[in-house]
Amino acid sequence: MEGIVKRAKEADTRLELVLPEMVEGEDALWVNLSLLNCLTKPVSKTLTNLTLLHAPVPNLYALPEASFPSLKYLVLSLSLPNTTNTEPPAANLEPIRAFEVAPNLTHVALNRTVTHIPRGAGRVDKLTFAICLPFSQLTHYLETGSAESSYKLVTEQLSDARETLQHLQLQLADGDISHNVLATPPGHQSHVDLESTPRPQVCFPALESLTLSFWGTRLGHLGFPAFLAHSSVASPSSSSTTSETTYQAAPFPALKSLRIEASNLAFYDLSPESTLDLLTFLHNLPTSLCHLSLCVPKVSLFSLRSILDALPTENLRSVDLQTQRREVGRVLKVLREGVERVERMSVEVEQSVDTDREILDAFVVGEFVDAKRRGETQAMMKQLTVYAMDEEDVSEDRAYVKALRGREGGGFELKTRVVGKEREGRTEWAWVERDERLSGWPDVALLGRI
Repeated sequence: MEGIVKRAKEADTRLELVLPEMVEGEDALWVNLSLLNCLTKPVSKTLTNLTLLHAPVPNLYALPEASFPSLKYLVLSLSLPNTTNTEPPAANLEPIRAFEVAPNLTHVALNRTVTHIPRGAGRVDKLTFAICLPFSQLTHYLETGSAESSYKLVTEQLSDARETLQHLQLQLADGDISHNVLATPPGHQSHVDLESTPRPQVCFPALESLTLSFWGTRLGHLGFPAFLAHSSVASPSSSSTTSETTYQAAPFPALKSLRIEASNLAFYDLSPESTLDLLTFLHNLPTSLCHLSLCVPKVSLFSLRSILDALPTENLRSVDLQTQRREVGRVLKVLREGVERVERMSVEVEQSVDTDREILDAFVVGEFVDAKRRGETQAMMKQLTVYAMDEEDVSEDRAYVKALRGREGGGFELKTRVVGKEREGRTEWAWVERDERLSGWPDVALLGRI
């Protein structure tokens, strides 16, 4: 380990440490507390990229402040072992300040929540460790895992980054959803008291890319993020004495890319108020929106049509779709009608057990491309990119590949990309390879391993 750090100090500007996960013993001892000891000394002044996976929390407390003067990209996942105690060490509740003073840090990806499972307690306690970051200079912030509260993160910590933040990914938990009938299931506590908590307006004027992941909720279904609502208090001259919750119309005035991740693109679990709020939010997105990404295994066609009807699609030129094979044809038919001017599209199909079946239907995908090439708006379908886990899925012998190759020319191109090797060991963030905006930050995909 000393040799690795020495080389980083002398020449390399990138350091990646994938630490072994914790193992349990009779006393549940830490087995790798010493692996980060070498980082307790000031690290290379030229270190710009740092990736720490399964980093033991106590070791991060040992890292001195201001050790990373040149650090620009940080990917960090925290790890806390099982212990025999019912409560974690008190020191673990202190803020981690190793990255608080890092004048060049602009890109951060991390999991904020560490799960602590007391031995034999039969329950899981979630502990969130405050990581002090120079939020006011961040341009990219991506978060995975169930956060203590995305609402608090957006309205408090990230408010310091409102002038600089360009790329934001949030994973929402049940308590972050407003008006959802499942927002506070039995045994859960909402993070936000929607009736009494003052809620400031949220505005990120420089934000261009937003990802809302609903996988942190109990069922992974859609909802309306509570941070998009704010409190409107009656004026002294008003006869009303109660405060109201109002919708904020333009929190992201420069948005170009929207990604939605959920287990089901449907309004089934939403109250009428939440459905209306969500569609109103989509309707009020700026006309600068040019890219839409849907990462949803299941799709309600009614909900999809409602979403497309609400979105400003006049400048929507690029669509990214990740779904199950049985959903692709149905979704393409809706997109064919709902997004008139799409020029570029990427498709990734979650393959079924029956690997002999083609991931795309030749007739359906061919019909979609034909419709977009002869549209009355004269918009031209220029490119379709198919992502697959295996070479066989994009073989030139596949019927859909032959059908699309036969349509090449005249400005249309079929591209294929096999990502199986890149995804080895990863369970999340399959969309990273499809996001051109993150092409200059490949290390961020490593956070999907946890």
